[in-house]
Amino acid sequence: MGSPTEGLLLSICVCTHNRAALLPRALNALVPGLDPARVEVLVVENGSEDASTIAGGFAAQSTAVRYVHEPKIGLSNARNRGWREARGVYVGYLDDDAVPRAGWVTTALDLAGEMRFDAFGGPYFAYYDSPTPPWYREEYSSHWQGDVARALNSTEYLDGTNMFVRRQLLEQIGGFDAQLGMRGDTLSYGEETELQNRLRAAKTGASIYYDPRLVVDHLVPAHKMTLRWIAKSAVVEGRVNRVLFETSSRRGWRQRALRALAGLAAAYTVGVLVRDRARYQFAGEYLYECTLTRCRELGAALQQRRDRGSDG
Repeated sequence: MGSPTEGLLLSICVCTHNRAALLPRALNALVPGLDPARVEVLVVENGSEDASTIAGGFAAQSTAVRYVHEPKIGLSNARNRGWREARGVYVGYLDDDAVPRAGWVTTALDLAGEMRFDAFGGPYFAYYDSPTPPWYREEYSSHWQGDVARALNSTEYLDGTNMFVRRQLLEQIGGFDAQLGMRGDTLSYGEETELQNRLRAAKTGASIYYDPRLVVDHLVPAHKMTLRWIAKSAVVEGRVNRVLFETSSRRGWRQRALRALAGLAAAYTVGVLVRDRARYQFAGEYLYECTLTRCRELGAALQQRRDRGSDG
């Protein structure tokens, strides 16, 4: 386990799995000009072996960069390995397909230097490496929580691709739940939400802070701009939401699933045939904006079935 280093405020973990081609973009925006006495960057490779050369190249240029290999597949496992190796007061998490904007590290250092936040983070905005479908809007893959810096309330959460947490608290609550989050190519979400729930439960008045100056751009690849992938992702979100937020349901899983499927069928019919074309020029816009709730409800129903093994 890493030992705290005097003066080192930030340990920024870039977790990666089979995506070494994306790393230079993130690290080129992150590493130049870093003061290794105040900031370190940990490239945490998870269950793959294609990032070591790239990480080594950056480590040769800057003593702020370290390479760590975590063999156990799972983003939560990589994130946990990151904080265990970290030597800074705050541990930051940046996805390998995210690019911090100018001033990101400086802003994070300012916030960390105040020593009054348990966690802090900021917004992310979409960027692309392929043409976007005509119906696809940037806000579909961006998350902006306003232009005012503030403490988040108990129903608001920082995003895992742009989040810093006090290392001592990560150790205290045991880090991320390894049952949640991406596992290789298997979709799963919710590990940063669950972590913030436990942080709030463990510390009365926990300060989770949002600052709009702390901006990253996050890649949206072509396959994530298809309705099929978006619907699948929403079903997975529904499963996770069931685990994180539901304690019971007034309906059995079959009833919930049938209602969700009926709603999807109706929305598809409206979207293709009789949608308001002044508001939704493209069917894809309507389907994105009007069916995801049904997809999440279907996911929750499927998770309810798994949890109870009956009509419950």
